[in-house]
Amino acid sequence: MLTKIAAYITRSKVAKQSLVREKHFLNWDKINKIALVIDDKEVINKSELDKFTEGLKKHIEIFFVELKSKQPTFGDWKCLSKKSKNILNLPKDFFLNEIKEKKYDLVINASLQYSVFSANLINHLNAPFKCGNNNLFGELDLIIETRESESLLSYLKEVVKYLAMIKTG
Repeated sequence: MLTKIAAYITRSKVAKQSLVREKHFLNWDKINKIALVIDDKEVINKSELDKFTEGLKKHIEIFFVELKSKQPTFGDWKCLSKKSKNILNLPKDFFLNEIKEKKYDLVINASLQYSVFSANLINHLNAPFKCGNNNLFGELDLIIETRESESLLSYLKEVVKYLAMIKTG
């Protein structure tokens, strides 16, 4: 029952935000600030992921969704633990208000398994372009699917490859 209520709330918020959000794609070389959403369901080699993100020469803020954890796992990532969710497993309002103030050029949802929490989080991240693997509520502008056997790092390399190929006038 709570899951259905959370899904309804998320669907409603995404639809409302979609009407007011200014959507446009920036060429890869013009993107400076990226929000990357990942979750603890993926196998993560943090040192490899950090090396990859540093190599992109972009400012990347990583939102690590680990809702079963009591304490944040990493100090240099924005970790979202039990303290960040409400009874419906949605992000708490104080956190959403905090992230609404930040502006990004791009949001990448690299949570390879679908999550209502992640969808709600992505909806509230302020960016003109959002992409990722799944889009049940319409929160993404571009879907780049992955194979289930593909690692997180491989998926991110594919996303960057596709984003770099897209050119706008």
